[in-house]
Amino acid sequence: MAYMVGRAIGRANEFISRQGHNYRVAVIRSAANSFLANLTAQYDSIYTVALGANSVELGTINSIGNGIAALIPRRWDG
Repeated sequence: MAYMVGRAIGRANEFISRQGHNYRVAVIRSAANSFLANLTAQYDSIYTVALGANSVELGTINSIGNGIAALIPRRWDG
């Protein structure tokens, strides 16, 4: 099992090393952005409830946020 994991990591490392500089920068930026955006996302509902929202209001807020996020076009580098 450890051999398979090590081999998969080695192959991924080889793949990344064969890519151009711009691709590697885009992957790192995307990973950092995703990590930082999701770092506090799990606490959003806790903060909203602490501000006084009930479960229906919390669901409504999440639905509105997801709707707005779906309408905003995603910018792709490249």
